[in-house]
Amino acid sequence: MSPQRGDVYTCQVEHVSLRDPLTMHWMAQSDSARSNMLAGVGAFMLGLIFLPPGLLTYPKTKKGEWLWDGASGPGNESPMGS
Repeated sequence: MSPQRGDVYTCQVEHVSLRDPLTMHWMAQSDSARSNMLAGVGAFMLGLIFLPPGLLTYPKTKKGEWLWDGASGPGNESPMGS
């Protein structure tokens, strides 16, 4: 059984630590809401992938030291004159 748009699900939990039963309602997401959520998760994952290299590269470039030999920078300009 797959949740369909407009479906409402209810879950009720009774536990000794709760004074009253806890009831939660969940409504199935539309396809556009699901695709927006997946796009957000994808963008977050890309950010996590590129954050460590950026954090490692930025401080070294601020000091004038370059992380790898092929990087263009002061004294290492491209012969093409970019």
